[in-house]
Amino acid sequence: DDFTPTPLSDREVLALFEKMMEDMNLNEDRKTPLREKDFSTKKEMVMQYISSASKVGSLKSSKQITPQDFICELKSGAADERLVGLLESLRVSLTSNPVSWVENFGNEGLGLLLDILERLVDAKQQDNILKKVQHKIIQCLKAFMNNKYGLERIMDEQRSLLLLAKAINPRQTNMMTDVVKLLSAICIVGEKNICPSGEEETSTTEALHGNVPKG
Repeated sequence: DDFTPTPLSDREVLALFEKMMEDMNLNEDRKTPLREKDFSTKKEMVMQYISSASKVGSLKSSKQITPQDFICELKSGAADERLVGLLESLRVSLTSNPVSWVENFGNEGLGLLLDILERLVDAKQQDNILKKVQHKIIQCLKAFMNNKYGLERIMDEQRSLLLLAKAINPRQTNMMTDVVKLLSAICIVGEKNICPSGEEETSTTEALHGNVPKG
C-alpha cells in the first residue's frame, strides 16, 4: 500500500526535523546548515523521513533483526561460532541503522555485551573461538558508541573502562588497537567541559576511527 502521511502542525514538523537529524547522527556543525533551510524544504525532508521509517517497519523480513531479537539471542547463552556470527550481525546493525535503533538496543543490550566481555577477560585461558568472540564484542562496543547516545551510556557504565583496560592484550594486536581507540574516544568525552561541543563531537569521532588528535 502507498504511504499516506498524517497532516502535521508546524511545531510537529520542526520537532521531527530535529529527531531526523539525531537519527542521522549529525553533529552540531552539520545540523546548522540544515536548520537554515526554509520551512517547506524541512517539511519535505521530514515527510521522506517518515515514509522511509514506515516502509522499514512494514517490510519486515528474516534479514531485518530488531534490537530485542539480538537481546534475546545474547540472553540465550549462544556460544562458539554461533556467537561469533551473532556478534558480527549485531556490529553491522549497530553501524548501519539510525541512532534510534541503537537507543532501542540500549542499556540492556550494552549490559549483556559487557557481561560477556567480563567473563572473557577474567578467563584464565582462551581458545581461538573465545578470542574471536572477545574481539567481536570490542567491535560491537565501538559501533555502539559511535554516536552521542552510545558514548553517554558507556560513560555511565562504571565497569566499562576497567573491562576495556583488561582487554588490552599485546598478543592480539588488532583487538588491542580497537580497544585503545575506544579508550581514547572516552577520554576525549571526559574532557567535554573544556572543549566546545562541536569540537568535542568531531574529536571523538576521529578517535573512534583512529585519527587520535596529537598533543
